[in-house]
Amino acid sequence: MKALFRNRKKAVRRVLCRAGVTFAVFLVASGAARADVGPSPSPSASPKALDTVIVTAQRHASPIGATSRDVYVLQTADIERSGARTIADALRYVPGVSVAAYGNAGQLQTVSLRGAGSLQTLVLLDGRPVNEPDTGLADFSSISIEDVSRIEVVEGGASTLYGSSAVGGVIDIITRSPGASGGSASAYAEGGYEGTFEDGVSITRGDARTLWVHASGRSLHARNSYDYPAFADAAAGTRTNDDVNLAEASLDVGKALGTTRAELRLNQDESNVGSPGDVTCCISGLARQQRDVRRADITIDALTRLGMLSLQGYVDSRRLHFFDPTPPLRYDTFTSALSRGFSLRDTSAVGRDHTFTLGYDVRDDGALFAASYYTAPASVDDASSAFYLEDEVRRPGSPLSVSAGLRRELPQGTQAPVTPSLGIVERLAHGFALRANYGRAFRVPSLDERYFPSYGNPKLQPEYSATFDAGAALDLKGGDASLTYFGSDSENLIVNVPVDAVGDEKPFNIDRARIRGIDGQVTSRVGTLTSARLSLTSLFAARDLESGRPLPYRPGMSVAVTAWHTSRSTEYGLSGRYVGRRDAPGTSRSIALPAYALGDAWVTRRFGSGTKLTLRLENIGGSHAEEDVLGYPVLGPTASLRVSIAR
Repeated sequence: MKALFRNRKKAVRRVLCRAGVTFAVFLVASGAARADVGPSPSPSASPKALDTVIVTAQRHASPIGATSRDVYVLQTADIERSGARTIADALRYVPGVSVAAYGNAGQLQTVSLRGAGSLQTLVLLDGRPVNEPDTGLADFSSISIEDVSRIEVVEGGASTLYGSSAVGGVIDIITRSPGASGGSASAYAEGGYEGTFEDGVSITRGDARTLWVHASGRSLHARNSYDYPAFADAAAGTRTNDDVNLAEASLDVGKALGTTRAELRLNQDESNVGSPGDVTCCISGLARQQRDVRRADITIDALTRLGMLSLQGYVDSRRLHFFDPTPPLRYDTFTSALSRGFSLRDTSAVGRDHTFTLGYDVRDDGALFAASYYTAPASVDDASSAFYLEDEVRRPGSPLSVSAGLRRELPQGTQAPVTPSLGIVERLAHGFALRANYGRAFRVPSLDERYFPSYGNPKLQPEYSATFDAGAALDLKGGDASLTYFGSDSENLIVNVPVDAVGDEKPFNIDRARIRGIDGQVTSRVGTLTSARLSLTSLFAARDLESGRPLPYRPGMSVAVTAWHTSRSTEYGLSGRYVGRRDAPGTSRSIALPAYALGDAWVTRRFGSGTKLTLRLENIGGSHAEEDVLGYPVLGPTASLRVSIAR
């Protein structure tokens, strides 16, 4: 029950931080180095896939075709077409991604990559981590999608550059920064099913050459009461106490001084949501969660003679009050968490062949666990530091590139992981490239796992994984295609096991797991105005080698497809996704969740230069059976109308 409570709603409280670092971008144009001192380089409107500039794969700006790592990029237009209200929902259309939603709008949402768990997936906001120190999770319900410029998904082990939790990969959420314009303003309002109403506004003043300011805010309200059918061991019923009231505000301030730019980002997200619980066992009509998340960071990027020097500091805090007066399981909990981090990174070109990235990361975490049923509150803290180095070797004129790296992590109270990595990319004729990677990855235990009162185990050690992938990418005339075979072998995994006859549980390092699969994507233009994208993920193996059970919530097959037609004033399209059979953990056996398919349709009409009207139909012909997590049914067919104005 303790583990269920932690994973369900307690995963979001104290004041976490806001915006992170995005690396300074320098591009070579007309033979001269040009510093694009913005945290997020903007590709051209219709970039060739292998020339798209990314910042996450190598921890500095580079063309996507130059990295051996599998990278998927969601641009602003992709996010808008998906109709996603959260970043996690937008990621459902990316290969290798699995989403777990514990209810509807405002409820806990987590994401995992390539069969790794959500605790083994690192989430960044503008280049710095936002995984919570106590739970180890990144809760996507606390990150607004409205100011997102693009999302870069780097799949496969990435601990050499990013440290703990980057076992399945890294998701970097890159927010918008002002460009060359002197200012802009926009607003939107959206209404939908079951009293859902969302609105927001953003204002930008200044430009990238002077002092600029970007401010935004949004609010979301939803009743989320609906009938659901019988499924698994749950009888049919009506979902209540699932409402949400959310408010979020952000402020970004930046200043360019020659070839150096400094940027300060602040964000606060507050929510008050009903927490009805699992309808198969623990439904409650009175439980509530109150959360306050705050994020703050400062980034300084400076162009040097050989490359770029980046410095970043951040402070995140979160407070979470979770209570339920319903008998017999009355509880009233309060958790606060605080993270402080600092990183210094230098990227330098040495000679004609080598690009070195050398960095130093420091992080300090703390948490306060307090509740009415504990004898006393517990205040805990943890810290880590790390050095890393990666060398990218690219000889001019050679189709072969090699990158090799090494990281030494020094976490407090546990073993010191050493994680090497090796990547190779061979660029052949006609936009064809072969890629291969091998790396060690790790995850340090969270504060909950080590110290939570009556549950934690201070003797826990890091989890370790050997990850690999091999694949190909093709740059098409009207799109791109990729296909990758991947796998990981993990050991020392942390699981909950009984420690006495009463059935109390504590986490221990005892498990091993094996994952094998393929993922890929094809994007193609049909004619001049119509495009389509197909994404596929297939897991051949995702199994706990100790128990012999399948790893929970890993679908054997996932497929997503989107097709859209764009003209001067109108865009319309269809999207759909199929999620195969998954296993949900049970007391004595796994419970199979059935496969499901969803379909959406939308049409957007532009009026003048800045006004848009979007009508969207979701889950056409569907039901409530497409739950991500056992016991958490979702909405059936819905409709929404959105009005956006920009000046």
